[in-house]
Amino acid sequence: MSRINVVDPKTATGEAKELLETVRQQLGIVPNFIRALANSPKALSAFLGLYGPLGGAAIDKATQERIALVVAEENGCQYCVSAHTAIGRGAGLSNEEMLLNRQGDSSSAKAAAAVAFAQRVHQPPRQVDADQHRFPGSGAARQRRENRRIGQR
Repeated sequence: MSRINVVDPKTATGEAKELLETVRQQLGIVPNFIRALANSPKALSAFLGLYGPLGGAAIDKATQERIALVVAEENGCQYCVSAHTAIGRGAGLSNEEMLLNRQGDSSSAKAAAAVAFAQRVHQPPRQVDADQHRFPGSGAARQRRENRRIGQR
């Protein structure tokens, strides 16, 4: 028996029902901690608001889940690994791919770079300046392009 009641999306009403349905549509599942937060629709709404800016991210859903998996693994959070594994399946990731992701790797070179970068960011001392050149949209890459454009090296 759980110590905290979780809200069943099938029997939820009002704002809680709407929020839970939104989560289900976006993730394909409603994780238990989201069901627990639904006891307070304001708390759930505030939590979900933290993810709003990611909705328009240039990173595809599968890569977002790859990154979430390596971070969950680094944090030692088995609940998070389980939740992001379920969400990752919904994003089209195979079990083999997700195992690689948890280890900081991927079968795709582009995804491997993103996952490895996320893993390095997560590890102390969180110095990532040397890795910025790997990502075309980073400030370092923009600065190099600008330097080449004006003839500097």
